[in-house]
Amino acid sequence: MNSTIDGNVMPDGYVSWDDLKNQVAAARTPEQRREYEDSALEAEMQIALRELIYDMRMGAGLTQTELADRMGVRQPFISDLERGGRTPTVLTINRIAHATGNQLRLVVEPLDMAA
Repeated sequence: MNSTIDGNVMPDGYVSWDDLKNQVAAARTPEQRREYEDSALEAEMQIALRELIYDMRMGAGLTQTELADRMGVRQPFISDLERGGRTPTVLTINRIAHATGNQLRLVVEPLDMAA
């Protein structure tokens, strides 16, 4: 029997994306779920770091080459950081902050356990 999704008739055997995700998630072991969640958190952090580096550079009105010159590195290094090809160290982020007229501050806050 054909199913209907958003008014569209789907062929027999069709599984919606949400149903497929739920099936895959249910088949994971607790260890696999933990690894998946850790990977998702790491990916979110990588995106946040890329955006931070890009925003600092753009906020200072610098090209990648100009930032690289201020830091004593080559432009491809900056490009790699901004596109996620490299994971920056805290030292690298601090150097970028200083080169763009910023100060790096690390803040740790309690988690909102209600969320």
